[in-house]
Formats: sequence, structure tokens, C-alpha cells
Amino acid sequence: MLALGTLLASLLLVGGAHAYLTAGQVRLARLQEQLGSAQARERGLQVQVAQLENPSHVVTQAQQQGLTVPSQVTDLPLVGGESGSGSAQKQ
Repeated sequence: MLALGTLLASLLLVGGAHAYLTAGQVRLARLQEQLGSAQARERGLQVQVAQLENPSHVVTQAQQQGLTVPSQVTDLPLVGGESGSGSAQKQ
């Protein structure tokens, strides 16, 4: 009788462990699906960023907002400091 009880307890334990593993596999599959969706969304957003930062797109958007290319560009002198790139060191 003791052997039968041990056998039944062992079978219940194995069944419980199997159910636990199955639930873990379902959760893992769900997480993998979410990861795949997130990666696809990231790729789409990367393409969108590349399109939006394309210089021709930026120029088109600027023109649609009324910005124009200047006919003349004038460089202004630096006031109150040294001329140059600012990387010169005083000795």
C-alpha cells in the first residue's frame, strides 16, 4: 500500500512539474512574439528617422514652412574675443 501511495505522489509531482514547464513555455513564446513585434517596430522607426533626416526632405519641409535660401551670406566678426576657432591657447 505504501508503494502505491508513493507511486501516486510521484505521478502527481511529475504532472505538476509538467504543468509548470508548459506554463513557462507558453510565457516564453508570448515574450518571443512581443520581442519580434518590438524589433519590427524599431526597424520601421529607423527607416522613418532615415527618411526624415534626409537633406532633401529637410529642404522640402523648410520651403513648405516659408524658409528660403539666402541670396547672400555674410560672416560676422567675433566681438570681444580672439578670431579663429577658439581652440588657440594663450602662452
